[in-house]
Amino acid sequence: MIRDVSLPSVTMALLTYNHARVVRPSIESLLQQNYQNFEVVVQDDHSSDETIQIAAQFAARDPRVRLSKTPKNMGGWGNLAVAAEESKSDFICWACPGDNWDSNFISTLVEKLRLNSDAVAAMCGTIDVDEETRLECGRRPMSGEGSPANMGWLQLACAVLMKTRPAQVHRPHYSLMLHGLIHRRVLRDVLRSYQGLGPILNERAIVAHLALVGPFVVSDRWLFEKERHVLPALARGPHVVNRVARANARLLYSRITYQAARAMFRSAAIPSERKLSIPLVVGQYFARSLADAAFIRMVSWMNRWLPSDFYHSVRRFYRRLSLRHGGSNRL
Repeated sequence: MIRDVSLPSVTMALLTYNHARVVRPSIESLLQQNYQNFEVVVQDDHSSDETIQIAAQFAARDPRVRLSKTPKNMGGWGNLAVAAEESKSDFICWACPGDNWDSNFISTLVEKLRLNSDAVAAMCGTIDVDEETRLECGRRPMSGEGSPANMGWLQLACAVLMKTRPAQVHRPHYSLMLHGLIHRRVLRDVLRSYQGLGPILNERAIVAHLALVGPFVVSDRWLFEKERHVLPALARGPHVVNRVARANARLLYSRITYQAARAMFRSAAIPSERKLSIPLVVGQYFARSLADAAFIRMVSWMNRWLPSDFYHSVRRFYRRLSLRHGGSNRL
């Protein structure tokens, strides 16, 4: 395909680490894009299997493919930061091995960003596919009620940190914005703000960070297939059904979000006047985390010591109340 340099440039950063089993079909899917100014960068995080050899074969026969290797294992976020620093493109996409992209994925999202010059990221609807069977197991829209395109920057930043629950089908999974197209310089500056603060542990904090920088735009088309590991809850381990452990996890997220707040304050990408809202965004999440943790512990005690019918009545009441106010649905 002849490259059209008059179009905005795009880097599809395929982050790999021992993904020899699935990297080949993912590269082939990316190369089917009908957009005429993009590159596929296989950003390898020091793999020990045949991932590098497979990527090198593609790079040798297609000039749109480039292989980049880290000198040591840096983790997913460190690997993404390297890709954002080394790329010279206008937009970048975090691509994962095992996923698939419609041939119109890049062209559709670039057009959305070109029509909305203030936007920092664009995403489409996502089709979930089972890791083993490759059959569709769900859909996650980005348009409709709760669409990030219909929210102001402060409302969106707060909504992102209030993690979407599967029962709330009308709310998009905002973390998927990371797998759309993002202004490369914005993502680079956001990741730079975490330097010296330890590893990044919460993707939703990064999306909230982006929301404070500028608006998101979305397409209602289903152009992206995301591989998901589908297992019954009990098969995932005892932590899934342990409510006290989930309460502790909520407090852990609060500590992670505190780390994100420090990164937001030092970020060069967020306008100065918007930094005044960071305590509100983080404070709202911290308060919700404490409330959820306290309530989950209380219900766990009730489940142990009170009659079963009374416990289930309280559980149903909490679910209805939580969904009505856009909160969690974890009990």
